[in-house]
Amino acid sequence: MANKNELLSDVLLVRKAVDIQDDMLKKLKEVKNEAEQKLLEIMELTGEKSFKTEDGINVIRKETLYATPVKEMKAEVMLWVDEECGRPDIVKKSIHGKTFTSFIANRLKERLPVPAELVKSYFKPELTIRGGK
Repeated sequence: MANKNELLSDVLLVRKAVDIQDDMLKKLKEVKNEAEQKLLEIMELTGEKSFKTEDGINVIRKETLYATPVKEMKAEVMLWVDEECGRPDIVKKSIHGKTFTSFIANRLKERLPVPAELVKSYFKPELTIRGGK
């Protein structure tokens, strides 16, 4: 059986290795995000919503909606969702972020009003990449 000092040494060694890998992963994610943003910018400039490469990779540019209630107006937002929109099912003690975003997306899709003083929203461009050999 290993003694405490040997085990501690192993723990410290593995912790250091995990920290190094975490740092590397963080840097790789930054590089990935920068490359994706550059590709999104080029697609935006050329007006492309999607393209397919010769080796069968499909690249699709989409816009994802993100919506949140205005913090200072949370009570008013809950009242609006409950009474004016008739959706008490999504209003409890609070409003779940993804549920609220989906609710707002549906209202926009149906061309129903969304009061700007109650809701903060934005569309974030993102890439979907599929296929390839």
